[in-house]
Amino acid sequence: MKKNILITFAGRKDRMKLLEKHVSSLLSKNIIHEWHVWDFTRNIDDKDYLSKIPGEIKYIRPGGIEEPLIDVLGR
Repeated sequence: MKKNILITFAGRKDRMKLLEKHVSSLLSKNIIHEWHVWDFTRNIDDKDYLSKIPGEIKYIRPGGIEEPLIDVLGR
């Protein structure tokens, strides 16, 4: 089976709030199968928001605020 993966270079809470509702709909309809979020946040408030988005999301952090690259699947 072919998997559709959405990749998002995330950084700002206000933009992610808009995107989150659309992506949730696409995931529930099986239009996309995975959401890979590259965490490019620049402040703790944005980073905290990303960590609270529900669902199975693959987070990838290419260095930055506190930690090196990590790959966390789900919660």
